[in-house]
Amino acid sequence: MTAVGMWRSATSLGLPILKKDLTELAAQKRTYVIRFAYALVLFVTACTLFYANIGVSAGAGQTLGRGGDHFSALLTLQLAALYLIVPLLTAGAITAEKERETLALLLLTTLTPRQIVLQKFASRMTPILSFVFLSFPLLAITYTFGGITIEELLMGILLLVSTCLELGAFAILCSAHFRTTVQALAATYLG
Repeated sequence: MTAVGMWRSATSLGLPILKKDLTELAAQKRTYVIRFAYALVLFVTACTLFYANIGVSAGAGQTLGRGGDHFSALLTLQLAALYLIVPLLTAGAITAEKERETLALLLLTTLTPRQIVLQKFASRMTPILSFVFLSFPLLAITYTFGGITIEELLMGILLLVSTCLELGAFAILCSAHFRTTVQALAATYLG
C-alpha cells in the first residue's frame, strides 16, 4: 500500500492523529534521507555478500550452502540498524506534543488517551516497518544459496517485525512518561 493509500485509509477510518503525523513525516526531508541511507547500507551490504558468494574464483560447489552465513549477517545488520533507528524515530512521538504544548489540546478532543497513543504508535511504525520490508527480498535471496530452511527464514522475518514493534512500543512508553524528547530517547537506549 502506498503512502497515499495509507493516508486515505487513515482518513476514512477517522484516525486524525495518524493522518496528521504521516502527512508531517512525508513533508520532512529527513524522512527520505534516512530511508535512502538505510536502503543504501542494506543493499550495499547484501550485494557485497552475494558478490563474494558468486565471485569469479568460487565454483558452483563452493557457493552452495553458504546462505546461512549471509542470512545471519543480514539479520544482524538489520537488528543493529533497528536498535539504532527505531528509538530515534519514535521517542519523540508524544514528547514533541508536550514540548509544543499541544498535548493538552489533544486531550481535550473526543479521542481517548489510548487512541492518541495507538495512533502515535501507528504513525511511527509505518515508515519503520517499510525499512524492515526492504530486507525481505534480500533474506529470500539468501535462502536460494542454501544453508537455511524456510522455517529459519520465516523466524528471521518474524524476529525483525517483532523487534521493531517491541522497540517502538517501548519508545512510545518512554515518550509518554518523560517530559522531553532527549529524556525519552536516553531512557529508550538505556532501557
